[in-house]
Amino acid sequence: MLSDVITSIRARYAFAGTAFGSIFTSAAFAYDAAVIQSAEPFTSLVQTNPVYTAVALFPALMGYTFFKVGESRARLVAELERRIEAEHTLEHNAFHDSLTSLKNRHALECDVLDRIAEGVGPNNRPALMLLDLDKFKFINDTMGHNVGDAILLALSDRLRAASGPEQGIYRLGGDEFVILWSGGPSAKVINAFCDALVSLISFPFELGDLRLATGGSIGVTWLGPDDKTMSDVLRRADLALYRAKEVPGSHFVLYDSTLAYEAEQRMMMEKDLRLAIEEQQFFLEYQPIVHLETGRVKGFEALVRWQRGDLVVRPDMFIPVAEKSGLIVPLGKWVLAEACRHASLWPADVGVSVNVAGEQFKDVGFVAMVERTLAETGLNARRLTIEFTESLFSVDVDVVRGSLSRLRALGVKLALDDFGTGFSSISHLRCFPLDTLKIDRSFTESMLTDEREAELVGVIMKLSQAFDISTTVEGVETESQLEFIRKAGAGDVQGFLFSRPVPVDQVPSVIAETRNRQRKNEALPVAASAAIVKLPKRYQA
Repeated sequence: MLSDVITSIRARYAFAGTAFGSIFTSAAFAYDAAVIQSAEPFTSLVQTNPVYTAVALFPALMGYTFFKVGESRARLVAELERRIEAEHTLEHNAFHDSLTSLKNRHALECDVLDRIAEGVGPNNRPALMLLDLDKFKFINDTMGHNVGDAILLALSDRLRAASGPEQGIYRLGGDEFVILWSGGPSAKVINAFCDALVSLISFPFELGDLRLATGGSIGVTWLGPDDKTMSDVLRRADLALYRAKEVPGSHFVLYDSTLAYEAEQRMMMEKDLRLAIEEQQFFLEYQPIVHLETGRVKGFEALVRWQRGDLVVRPDMFIPVAEKSGLIVPLGKWVLAEACRHASLWPADVGVSVNVAGEQFKDVGFVAMVERTLAETGLNARRLTIEFTESLFSVDVDVVRGSLSRLRALGVKLALDDFGTGFSSISHLRCFPLDTLKIDRSFTESMLTDEREAELVGVIMKLSQAFDISTTVEGVETESQLEFIRKAGAGDVQGFLFSRPVPVDQVPSVIAETRNRQRKNEALPVAASAAIVKLPKRYQA
Protein backbone atom coordinates (compact mmCIF):
# COMPACT_ATOMS: atom_id res chain seq x y z
CA MET A 1 0.00 0.00 0.00
CA LEU A 2 1.19 3.48 -0.94
CA SER A 3 0.08 4.83 2.48
CA ASP A 4 2.53 2.45 4.16
CA VAL A 5 5.43 3.91 2.16
CA ILE A 6 4.35 7.57 2.03
CA THR A 7 2.59 8.43 5.29
CA SER A 8 1.80 12.08 4.47
CA ILE A 9 -1.49 12.69 2.63
CA ARG A 10 0.01 15.73 0.90
CA ALA A 11 3.03 13.73 -0.30
CA ARG A 12 0.82 10.88 -1.58
CA TYR A 13 -1.34 13.28 -3.57
CA ALA A 14 1.76 15.06 -4.97
CA PHE A 15 3.26 11.72 -5.96
CA ALA A 16 0.02 10.65 -7.64
CA GLY A 17 -0.22 13.95 -9.54
CA THR A 18 3.40 13.77 -10.68
CA ALA A 19 2.96 10.14 -11.76
CA PHE A 20 -0.18 11.00 -13.73
CA GLY A 21 1.57 13.97 -15.37
CA SER A 22 4.59 11.85 -16.21
CA ILE A 23 2.41 9.21 -17.85
CA PHE A 24 0.62 11.87 -19.88
CA THR A 25 3.88 13.48 -20.95
CA SER A 26 5.41 10.14 -21.87
CA ALA A 27 2.34 9.22 -23.91
CA ALA A 28 2.42 12.59 -25.70
CA PHE A 29 6.06 12.24 -26.65
CA ALA A 30 5.55 8.65 -27.70
CA TYR A 31 2.60 9.65 -29.87
CA ASP A 32 4.59 12.48 -31.40
CA ALA A 33 7.53 10.24 -32.14
CA ALA A 34 5.38 7.50 -33.63
CA VAL A 35 2.89 9.55 -35.66
CA ILE A 36 4.73 12.71 -36.62
CA GLN A 37 8.09 10.93 -36.72
CA SER A 38 9.97 14.12 -36.05
CA ALA A 39 13.62 13.86 -36.72
CA GLU A 40 14.65 16.49 -34.22
CA PRO A 41 16.15 15.30 -30.95
CA PHE A 42 14.00 15.58 -27.87
CA THR A 43 16.24 18.11 -26.17
CA SER A 44 16.14 20.32 -29.21
CA LEU A 45 12.33 20.14 -29.34
CA VAL A 46 12.05 21.17 -25.71
CA GLN A 47 14.31 24.09 -26.27
CA THR A 48 12.68 25.36 -29.48
CA ASN A 49 9.01 24.44 -29.23
CA PRO A 50 6.81 25.97 -26.43
CA VAL A 51 4.30 23.15 -26.76
CA TYR A 52 6.94 20.58 -26.02
CA THR A 53 8.14 22.65 -23.07
CA ALA A 54 4.63 22.80 -21.64
CA VAL A 55 4.20 19.07 -22.07
CA ALA A 56 7.54 18.46 -20.37
CA LEU A 57 6.49 20.60 -17.36
CA PHE A 58 3.09 18.93 -17.11
CA PRO A 59 4.19 16.36 -14.42
CA ALA A 60 5.36 19.16 -12.15
CA LEU A 61 2.13 21.08 -12.71
CA MET A 62 0.00 18.03 -11.97
CA GLY A 63 2.12 17.18 -8.90
CA TYR A 64 1.62 20.68 -7.45
CA THR A 65 -2.11 20.65 -8.25
CA PHE A 66 -2.60 17.27 -6.60
CA PHE A 67 -0.45 18.43 -3.63
CA LYS A 68 -2.86 21.31 -2.97
CA VAL A 69 -5.80 18.93 -3.20
CA GLY A 70 -4.02 16.60 -0.77
CA GLU A 71 -3.36 19.54 1.55
CA SER A 72 -7.07 20.33 1.70
CA ARG A 73 -7.90 16.70 2.29
CA ALA A 74 -5.23 16.47 5.00
CA ARG A 75 -6.80 19.41 6.83
CA LEU A 76 -10.21 17.78 6.56
CA VAL A 77 -8.89 14.45 7.85
CA ALA A 78 -7.02 16.19 10.71
CA GLU A 79 -10.19 18.02 11.71
CA LEU A 80 -12.18 14.79 11.64
CA GLU A 81 -9.52 13.07 13.73
CA ARG A 82 -9.57 15.93 16.24
CA ARG A 83 -13.34 15.69 16.49
CA ILE A 84 -13.21 11.93 16.97
CA GLU A 85 -10.48 12.32 19.61
CA ALA A 86 -12.48 15.05 21.34
CA GLU A 87 -15.57 12.82 21.36
CA HIS A 88 -13.53 9.96 22.81
CA THR A 89 -12.06 12.30 25.44
CA LEU A 90 -15.48 13.65 26.37
CA GLU A 91 -16.88 10.14 26.57
CA HIS A 92 -13.93 9.02 28.72
CA ASN A 93 -14.20 12.06 31.02
CA ALA A 94 -17.93 11.52 31.37
CA PHE A 95 -17.32 8.07 32.85
CA HIS A 96 -13.87 8.43 34.45
CA ASP A 97 -12.27 10.45 37.23
CA SER A 98 -9.79 13.04 35.96
CA LEU A 99 -7.26 12.46 38.77
CA THR A 100 -7.16 8.69 39.18
CA SER A 101 -8.61 7.59 35.80
CA LEU A 102 -10.94 5.27 37.71
CA LYS A 103 -14.59 5.11 36.75
CA ASN A 104 -16.63 7.93 38.29
CA ARG A 105 -20.04 8.33 39.90
CA HIS A 106 -21.85 8.49 36.57
CA ALA A 107 -20.26 5.21 35.47
CA LEU A 108 -21.22 3.62 38.79
CA GLU A 109 -24.81 4.71 38.35
CA CYS A 110 -24.94 3.18 34.86
CA ASP A 111 -23.37 -0.07 36.06
CA VAL A 112 -25.67 -0.34 39.10
CA LEU A 113 -28.73 0.26 36.92
CA ASP A 114 -27.48 -2.42 34.53
CA ARG A 115 -27.15 -4.89 37.42
CA ILE A 116 -30.64 -4.00 38.64
CA ALA A 117 -32.02 -4.43 35.12
CA GLU A 118 -30.43 -7.88 34.91
CA GLY A 119 -32.46 -8.88 37.94
CA VAL A 120 -31.24 -9.46 41.49
CA GLY A 121 -31.72 -12.93 42.91
CA PRO A 122 -30.05 -15.57 45.09
CA ASN A 123 -27.45 -16.35 42.43
CA ASN A 124 -27.02 -12.80 41.18
CA ARG A 125 -26.68 -10.41 44.10
CA PRO A 126 -23.83 -7.93 43.54
CA ALA A 127 -22.17 -6.32 46.57
CA LEU A 128 -21.25 -2.66 46.88
CA MET A 129 -18.44 -1.52 49.20
CA LEU A 130 -18.16 2.19 50.06
CA LEU A 131 -14.67 3.16 51.25
CA ASP A 132 -13.74 6.41 52.97
CA LEU A 133 -10.30 7.52 54.16
CA ASP A 134 -9.69 8.84 57.67
CA LYS A 135 -8.11 12.27 58.28
CA PHE A 136 -8.10 13.10 54.57
CA LYS A 137 -9.56 16.60 54.99
CA PHE A 138 -7.07 17.27 57.74
CA ILE A 139 -4.18 16.20 55.49
CA ASN A 140 -5.49 18.39 52.67
CA ASP A 141 -5.86 21.40 54.95
CA THR A 142 -2.50 21.09 56.68
CA MET A 143 -0.20 19.58 54.04
CA GLY A 144 -1.74 20.82 50.81
CA HIS A 145 -3.89 19.34 48.08
CA ASN A 146 -0.86 17.99 46.25
CA VAL A 147 -0.19 15.60 49.14
CA GLY A 148 -3.88 14.68 49.25
CA ASP A 149 -3.87 13.97 45.51
CA ALA A 150 -0.76 11.82 45.88
CA ILE A 151 -2.52 9.72 48.55
CA LEU A 152 -5.57 9.28 46.31
CA LEU A 153 -3.37 8.15 43.42
CA ALA A 154 -1.46 5.71 45.64
CA LEU A 155 -4.69 4.30 47.04
CA SER A 156 -6.10 3.91 43.53
CA ASP A 157 -3.07 1.86 42.54
CA ARG A 158 -3.48 -0.34 45.62
CA LEU A 159 -7.15 -0.93 44.88
CA ARG A 160 -6.39 -1.84 41.26
CA ALA A 161 -3.76 -4.32 42.39
CA ALA A 162 -6.12 -5.91 44.93
CA SER A 163 -9.15 -6.19 42.66
CA GLY A 164 -10.00 -8.76 40.03
CA PRO A 165 -12.16 -8.76 36.89
CA GLU A 166 -15.37 -9.17 38.92
CA GLN A 167 -14.70 -6.04 40.96
CA GLY A 168 -15.18 -2.63 39.41
CA ILE A 169 -13.46 0.31 41.13
CA TYR A 170 -14.96 3.80 41.18
CA ARG A 171 -14.12 7.14 42.75
CA LEU A 172 -17.20 9.04 43.85
CA GLY A 173 -15.29 12.20 44.70
CA GLY A 174 -13.09 13.48 47.50
CA ASP A 175 -11.78 10.49 49.44
CA GLU A 176 -14.73 8.20 48.73
CA PHE A 177 -14.25 5.08 46.61
CA VAL A 178 -16.63 2.28 45.65
CA ILE A 179 -15.99 -1.34 44.70
CA LEU A 180 -18.89 -3.04 42.90
CA TRP A 181 -18.57 -6.82 43.03
CA SER A 182 -20.60 -8.53 40.31
CA GLY A 183 -22.20 -11.93 40.69
CA GLY A 184 -23.24 -13.12 44.13
CA PRO A 185 -20.35 -12.94 46.62
CA SER A 186 -21.18 -14.45 50.01
CA ALA A 187 -20.81 -12.65 53.31
CA LYS A 188 -17.84 -14.88 54.14
CA VAL A 189 -16.05 -13.87 50.93
CA ILE A 190 -16.88 -10.19 51.48
CA ASN A 191 -15.58 -10.36 55.06
CA ALA A 192 -12.27 -11.81 53.91
CA PHE A 193 -11.95 -9.26 51.10
CA CYS A 194 -12.76 -6.33 53.42
CA ASP A 195 -10.21 -7.58 55.96
CA ALA A 196 -7.61 -7.39 53.22
CA LEU A 197 -8.82 -3.94 52.16
CA VAL A 198 -8.59 -2.61 55.72
CA SER A 199 -4.98 -3.80 55.93
CA LEU A 200 -4.33 -2.29 52.53
CA ILE A 201 -5.56 1.19 53.38
CA SER A 202 -4.05 1.14 56.87
CA PHE A 203 -0.53 0.53 55.58
CA PRO A 204 1.37 3.86 55.51
CA PHE A 205 1.76 5.71 52.22
CA GLU A 206 5.33 6.47 51.16
CA LEU A 207 5.27 9.86 49.40
CA GLY A 208 8.85 10.92 48.83
CA ASP A 209 10.17 12.03 52.21
CA LEU A 210 6.69 11.74 53.77
CA ARG A 211 5.31 8.62 55.39
CA LEU A 212 1.62 9.04 56.14
CA ALA A 213 -0.75 6.56 57.76
CA THR A 214 -4.40 7.40 57.24
CA GLY A 215 -6.55 4.31 57.64
CA GLY A 216 -10.14 4.17 56.54
CA SER A 217 -13.58 2.65 56.97
CA ILE A 218 -15.78 0.52 54.71
CA GLY A 219 -19.55 0.15 54.54
CA VAL A 220 -20.91 -2.89 52.70
CA THR A 221 -24.34 -3.70 51.29
CA TRP A 222 -25.83 -5.97 48.65
CA LEU A 223 -28.11 -4.95 45.82
CA GLY A 224 -31.69 -5.96 46.59
CA PRO A 225 -34.73 -6.77 44.45
CA ASP A 226 -36.48 -3.60 45.64
CA ASP A 227 -33.69 -1.27 44.56
CA LYS A 228 -34.63 1.14 41.79
CA THR A 229 -31.75 3.60 41.75
CA MET A 230 -28.11 3.85 42.76
CA SER A 231 -29.13 6.14 45.64
CA ASP A 232 -31.07 3.28 47.22
CA VAL A 233 -27.93 1.18 47.36
CA LEU A 234 -25.53 3.97 48.36
CA ARG A 235 -27.77 5.06 51.21
CA ARG A 236 -27.43 1.65 52.86
CA ALA A 237 -23.69 1.50 52.25
CA ASP A 238 -23.34 4.98 53.72
CA LEU A 239 -25.19 3.96 56.89
CA ALA A 240 -22.85 0.99 57.30
CA LEU A 241 -19.87 3.27 56.67
CA TYR A 242 -21.09 5.70 59.33
CA ARG A 243 -21.25 2.89 61.86
CA ALA A 244 -17.76 1.71 60.89
CA LYS A 245 -16.35 5.19 61.43
CA GLU A 246 -17.76 5.30 64.95
CA VAL A 247 -15.15 2.70 65.96
CA PRO A 248 -11.60 4.07 66.37
CA GLY A 249 -9.21 2.77 63.75
CA SER A 250 -9.94 1.11 60.44
CA HIS A 251 -13.02 -1.11 60.29
CA PHE A 252 -15.77 -2.38 58.01
CA VAL A 253 -19.45 -2.97 58.74
CA LEU A 254 -22.06 -4.96 56.81
CA TYR A 255 -25.43 -3.25 56.52
CA ASP A 256 -28.43 -4.47 58.50
CA SER A 257 -31.89 -3.00 58.93
CA THR A 258 -31.27 -1.61 62.43
CA LEU A 259 -28.85 0.92 60.97
CA ALA A 260 -31.69 2.66 59.12
CA TYR A 261 -33.67 3.22 62.33
CA GLU A 262 -30.58 4.50 64.14
CA ALA A 263 -29.86 6.86 61.27
CA GLU A 264 -33.35 8.31 61.44
CA GLN A 265 -32.97 8.94 65.16
CA ARG A 266 -29.54 10.44 64.62
CA MET A 267 -30.84 12.79 61.93
CA MET A 268 -33.59 13.99 64.26
CA MET A 269 -31.04 14.51 67.02
CA GLU A 270 -28.72 16.43 64.69
CA LYS A 271 -31.57 18.65 63.51
CA ASP A 272 -32.61 19.45 67.08
CA LEU A 273 -28.98 19.89 68.10
CA ARG A 274 -28.38 22.44 65.36
CA LEU A 275 -31.43 24.40 66.50
CA ALA A 276 -30.31 24.11 70.13
CA ILE A 277 -26.96 25.70 69.29
CA GLU A 278 -28.68 28.57 67.51
CA GLU A 279 -31.07 29.11 70.42
CA GLN A 280 -28.42 28.41 73.11
CA GLN A 281 -30.41 25.71 74.86
CA PHE A 282 -27.30 24.56 76.72
CA PHE A 283 -26.04 25.26 80.21
CA LEU A 284 -22.99 24.30 82.22
CA GLU A 285 -22.60 22.48 85.48
CA TYR A 286 -19.36 22.26 87.42
CA GLN A 287 -17.82 19.36 89.33
CA PRO A 288 -15.07 20.27 91.80
CA ILE A 289 -11.55 18.90 91.52
CA VAL A 290 -10.17 18.44 95.03
CA HIS A 291 -6.54 18.47 96.07
CA LEU A 292 -6.25 15.24 98.04
CA GLU A 293 -3.65 16.36 100.57
CA THR A 294 -5.27 19.64 101.62
CA GLY A 295 -8.93 19.07 100.73
CA ARG A 296 -8.89 22.37 98.83
CA VAL A 297 -11.05 22.82 95.74
CA LYS A 298 -8.44 23.79 93.16
CA GLY A 299 -10.76 23.92 90.18
CA PHE A 300 -13.96 22.79 88.49
CA GLU A 301 -14.58 20.73 85.38
CA ALA A 302 -17.17 22.33 83.09
CA LEU A 303 -19.82 19.83 81.98
CA VAL A 304 -22.29 20.78 79.25
CA ARG A 305 -25.98 19.96 79.55
CA TRP A 306 -28.77 20.26 76.97
CA GLN A 307 -32.15 21.54 78.11
CA ARG A 308 -34.32 19.88 75.47
CA GLY A 309 -37.79 21.06 76.41
CA ASP A 310 -38.60 19.66 79.82
CA LEU A 311 -35.81 17.09 79.62
CA VAL A 312 -32.09 17.44 80.29
CA VAL A 313 -30.21 15.36 77.70
CA ARG A 314 -27.09 13.53 78.89
CA PRO A 315 -23.84 14.50 77.14
CA ASP A 316 -23.19 10.91 76.04
CA MET A 317 -26.40 11.12 74.01
CA PHE A 318 -25.59 14.24 71.99
CA ILE A 319 -21.80 14.78 72.08
CA PRO A 320 -21.08 11.86 69.65
CA VAL A 321 -23.69 13.28 67.25
CA ALA A 322 -22.14 16.74 67.56
CA GLU A 323 -18.68 15.33 66.83
CA LYS A 324 -19.81 13.37 63.78
CA SER A 325 -21.81 16.26 62.33
CA GLY A 326 -19.16 18.92 62.94
CA LEU A 327 -21.47 20.77 65.34
CA ILE A 328 -18.95 20.14 68.12
CA VAL A 329 -16.93 23.10 66.80
CA PRO A 330 -19.56 25.82 67.44
CA LEU A 331 -20.76 24.00 70.58
CA GLY A 332 -17.22 23.72 71.91
CA LYS A 333 -16.59 27.38 71.20
CA TRP A 334 -19.68 28.32 73.25
CA VAL A 335 -18.66 26.02 76.13
CA LEU A 336 -15.16 27.49 76.28
CA ALA A 337 -16.42 31.08 76.26
CA GLU A 338 -19.09 30.40 78.87
CA ALA A 339 -16.72 28.50 81.18
CA CYS A 340 -14.06 31.21 80.96
CA ARG A 341 -16.66 33.90 81.63
CA HIS A 342 -17.91 32.07 84.72
CA ALA A 343 -14.41 31.28 86.01
CA SER A 344 -13.32 34.92 85.65
CA LEU A 345 -15.70 35.70 88.55
CA TRP A 346 -14.24 33.05 90.86
CA PRO A 347 -11.26 33.46 93.21
CA ALA A 348 -7.93 33.76 91.42
CA ASP A 349 -6.62 30.41 92.71
CA VAL A 350 -9.58 28.42 91.36
CA GLY A 351 -9.32 27.20 87.80
CA VAL A 352 -11.65 25.68 85.24
CA SER A 353 -11.21 22.62 83.02
CA VAL A 354 -12.88 22.43 79.60
CA ASN A 355 -13.15 19.28 77.47
CA VAL A 356 -12.08 19.69 73.86
CA ALA A 357 -12.80 17.19 71.08
CA GLY A 358 -10.37 16.15 68.39
CA GLU A 359 -12.48 17.85 65.71
CA GLN A 360 -11.84 21.17 67.44
CA PHE A 361 -8.10 20.61 67.34
CA LYS A 362 -8.32 19.99 63.60
CA ASP A 363 -9.56 23.55 63.19
CA VAL A 364 -6.44 25.55 62.29
CA GLY A 365 -7.85 28.56 64.15
CA PHE A 366 -8.46 26.71 67.43
CA VAL A 367 -5.46 28.07 69.35
CA ALA A 368 -6.17 31.60 68.19
CA MET A 369 -9.80 31.18 69.30
CA VAL A 370 -8.66 30.11 72.78
CA GLU A 371 -6.35 33.11 73.03
CA ARG A 372 -9.11 35.44 71.88
CA THR A 373 -11.58 33.97 74.38
CA LEU A 374 -9.14 34.46 77.25
CA ALA A 375 -8.63 38.07 76.23
CA GLU A 376 -12.36 38.77 75.92
CA THR A 377 -13.28 37.19 79.27
CA GLY A 378 -10.23 38.44 81.16
CA LEU A 379 -9.41 34.98 82.52
CA ASN A 380 -5.74 34.32 83.25
CA ALA A 381 -4.51 31.57 80.93
CA ARG A 382 -2.93 29.72 83.89
CA ARG A 383 -6.42 29.16 85.31
CA LEU A 384 -7.63 27.35 82.20
CA THR A 385 -7.05 23.62 81.66
CA ILE A 386 -7.82 22.05 78.31
CA GLU A 387 -8.80 18.38 78.61
CA PHE A 388 -8.60 16.01 75.67
CA THR A 389 -8.66 12.25 75.20
CA GLU A 390 -6.05 9.97 73.69
CA SER A 391 -8.04 9.74 70.45
CA LEU A 392 -6.53 13.13 69.62
CA PHE A 393 -3.24 11.37 68.92
CA SER A 394 -4.78 9.64 65.91
CA VAL A 395 -4.49 13.04 64.21
CA ASP A 396 -1.16 14.08 62.71
CA VAL A 397 1.39 13.99 65.53
CA ASP A 398 3.36 17.06 64.44
CA VAL A 399 0.22 19.19 64.11
CA VAL A 400 -1.08 18.08 67.52
CA ARG A 401 2.27 18.73 69.15
CA GLY A 402 2.39 22.18 67.58
CA SER A 403 -1.10 23.11 68.81
CA LEU A 404 -0.42 21.83 72.32
CA SER A 405 2.89 23.67 72.48
CA ARG A 406 1.26 26.94 71.44
CA LEU A 407 -1.44 26.49 74.11
CA ARG A 408 1.25 25.74 76.69
CA ALA A 409 3.12 28.88 75.62
CA LEU A 410 -0.01 30.90 76.37
CA GLY A 411 0.04 29.49 79.90
CA VAL A 412 -2.89 27.11 79.40
CA LYS A 413 -2.60 23.80 81.28
CA LEU A 414 -3.11 20.52 79.42
CA ALA A 415 -4.77 17.39 80.80
CA LEU A 416 -4.95 13.98 79.13
CA ASP A 417 -8.43 12.69 79.97
CA ASP A 418 -9.52 9.04 80.34
CA PHE A 419 -5.90 7.88 80.34
CA GLY A 420 -5.52 4.16 79.80
CA THR A 421 -8.70 3.61 77.81
CA GLY A 422 -7.65 4.64 74.30
CA PHE A 423 -4.42 4.85 72.30
CA SER A 424 -2.26 4.75 75.45
CA SER A 425 1.45 5.01 74.92
CA ILE A 426 4.36 6.08 77.08
CA SER A 427 5.58 8.08 74.08
CA HIS A 428 2.57 10.37 74.55
CA LEU A 429 3.89 11.32 77.98
CA ARG A 430 7.36 11.85 76.60
CA CYS A 431 6.56 13.68 73.37
CA PHE A 432 3.64 15.92 74.32
CA PRO A 433 3.56 18.82 76.80
CA LEU A 434 1.19 17.54 79.50
CA ASP A 435 0.42 18.83 82.99
CA THR A 436 -2.12 16.28 84.23
CA LEU A 437 -3.19 12.68 83.66
CA LYS A 438 -6.84 12.00 84.44
CA ILE A 439 -7.37 8.34 85.31
CA ASP A 440 -10.65 7.10 83.90
CA ARG A 441 -13.50 6.17 86.23
CA SER A 442 -13.55 2.62 84.82
CA PHE A 443 -10.28 1.95 86.68
CA THR A 444 -11.65 3.50 89.86
CA GLU A 445 -14.74 1.30 89.76
CA SER A 446 -12.83 -1.97 89.38
CA MET A 447 -9.49 -1.41 91.13
CA LEU A 448 -10.72 -2.76 94.49
CA THR A 449 -12.05 -6.00 93.01
CA ASP A 450 -9.68 -6.61 90.10
CA GLU A 451 -6.02 -7.06 90.96
CA ARG A 452 -4.93 -6.35 87.40
CA GLU A 453 -6.82 -3.04 87.34
CA ALA A 454 -5.30 -2.11 90.70
CA GLU A 455 -1.82 -2.78 89.36
CA LEU A 456 -2.56 -0.65 86.31
CA VAL A 457 -3.59 2.27 88.51
CA GLY A 458 -0.32 1.91 90.43
CA VAL A 459 1.65 1.83 87.15
CA ILE A 460 -0.07 4.98 85.90
CA MET A 461 0.74 6.76 89.17
CA LYS A 462 4.40 5.80 88.89
CA LEU A 463 4.53 6.89 85.25
CA SER A 464 3.10 10.29 86.12
CA GLN A 465 5.70 10.72 88.85
CA ALA A 466 8.49 9.69 86.49
CA PHE A 467 7.42 12.30 83.94
CA ASP A 468 6.62 14.92 86.60
CA ILE A 469 2.94 14.99 85.66
CA SER A 470 0.17 15.38 88.22
CA THR A 471 -2.75 12.95 88.42
CA THR A 472 -6.48 13.36 88.88
CA VAL A 473 -8.52 10.25 89.66
CA GLU A 474 -12.08 10.40 88.33
CA GLY A 475 -15.16 8.63 89.61
CA VAL A 476 -14.22 8.41 93.30
CA GLU A 477 -17.46 7.45 95.09
CA THR A 478 -16.42 5.52 98.20
CA GLU A 479 -14.00 6.03 101.08
CA SER A 480 -12.33 2.71 100.22
CA GLN A 481 -11.50 3.98 96.75
CA LEU A 482 -10.20 7.20 98.25
CA GLU A 483 -7.94 5.33 100.67
CA PHE A 484 -6.53 3.17 97.87
CA ILE A 485 -5.65 6.04 95.53
CA ARG A 486 -4.19 8.08 98.38
CA LYS A 487 -1.79 5.24 99.18
CA ALA A 488 -1.03 4.92 95.47
CA GLY A 489 0.08 8.56 95.39
CA ALA A 490 -2.78 10.39 93.66
CA GLY A 491 -2.66 14.16 93.65
CA ASP A 492 -6.21 15.29 92.91
CA VAL A 493 -9.56 13.54 93.03
CA GLN A 494 -12.96 14.06 91.47
CA GLY A 495 -16.21 12.22 92.00
CA PHE A 496 -19.52 11.91 93.80
CA LEU A 497 -17.74 11.31 97.13
CA PHE A 498 -16.87 14.99 97.05
CA SER A 499 -19.63 16.47 94.94
CA ARG A 500 -21.96 15.90 92.09
CA PRO A 501 -21.86 18.53 89.32
CA VAL A 502 -23.43 21.76 90.58
CA PRO A 503 -25.05 24.72 88.79
CA VAL A 504 -22.86 27.77 88.31
CA ASP A 505 -24.70 29.75 90.98
CA GLN A 506 -23.69 27.15 93.61
CA VAL A 507 -19.98 27.26 92.79
CA PRO A 508 -19.23 30.21 95.13
CA SER A 509 -20.90 28.47 98.06
CA VAL A 510 -18.92 25.28 97.42
CA ILE A 511 -15.68 27.28 97.40
CA ALA A 512 -16.66 29.32 100.49
CA GLU A 513 -17.70 26.28 102.54
CA THR A 514 -14.49 24.46 101.73
CA ARG A 515 -12.35 27.44 102.75
CA ASN A 516 -14.26 28.04 105.94
CA ARG A 517 -13.65 24.46 107.01
CA GLN A 518 -9.99 24.72 106.04
CA ARG A 519 -9.60 27.78 108.23
CA LYS A 520 -11.26 25.93 111.12
CA ASN A 521 -9.18 22.84 110.30
CA GLU A 522 -12.38 20.85 109.92
CA ALA A 523 -13.12 17.94 107.62
CA LEU A 524 -15.08 18.50 104.45
CA PRO A 525 -18.84 18.05 104.97
CA VAL A 526 -20.71 14.99 103.84
CA ALA A 527 -23.72 15.50 101.55
CA ALA A 528 -25.82 13.28 99.38
CA SER A 529 -26.34 15.27 96.24
CA ALA A 530 -24.89 18.57 95.11
CA ALA A 531 -22.96 19.65 98.19
CA ILE A 532 -19.42 18.76 99.18
CA VAL A 533 -18.98 15.34 100.78
CA LYS A 534 -16.85 14.82 103.88
CA LEU A 535 -13.22 13.73 103.68
CA PRO A 536 -12.53 11.42 106.62
CA LYS A 537 -10.14 12.90 109.20
CA ARG A 538 -7.60 10.15 108.75
CA TYR A 539 -7.11 11.32 105.15
CA GLN A 540 -6.46 14.94 106.09
CA ALA A 541 -2.92 16.20 105.66
